[in-house]
Amino acid sequence: MAPGIKGSEPFVKSGVTFIDQALTSDTMESVLGSIVGQGDFIVNLSVNVCSADVIRFAYAHDALYLDTCIEPWGNTYNSPSLTASQRSNYALRDQLRTLGAELGPGPTAVVAHGANPGLISHFLKCALSALAEQLSVAVPRHQG
Repeated sequence: MAPGIKGSEPFVKSGVTFIDQALTSDTMESVLGSIVGQGDFIVNLSVNVCSADVIRFAYAHDALYLDTCIEPWGNTYNSPSLTASQRSNYALRDQLRTLGAELGPGPTAVVAHGANPGLISHFLKCALSALAEQLSVAVPRHQG
């Protein structure tokens, strides 16, 4: 999902659905509500999309959540109504700590996981494991 996606044709041919729309605080409920259900996995790789709000949405819909970095909605970082401290990464992390306590037990949310390293490391391990299986190479379960 993103506005103005270019070069999506090969992905569409492989069955990937693209939604040509920005996710905003005004559109989040309707857009995600039409595609996310119980047990689904929301992967937030965007900027200017509020991690806390999407986590609340995921929790309410019993969906898992993962993001690469904690973000507020757009224009928060330069909002004159907030102090520098309120716009800091520390404040965003503190907000999520509070949110976790507020929501309680539920579907997992992994935040600030990173992209590279992070998600890329998982994808690479999965790809190498699949390649090893195709080549009939034994792969240790763990490295001690």
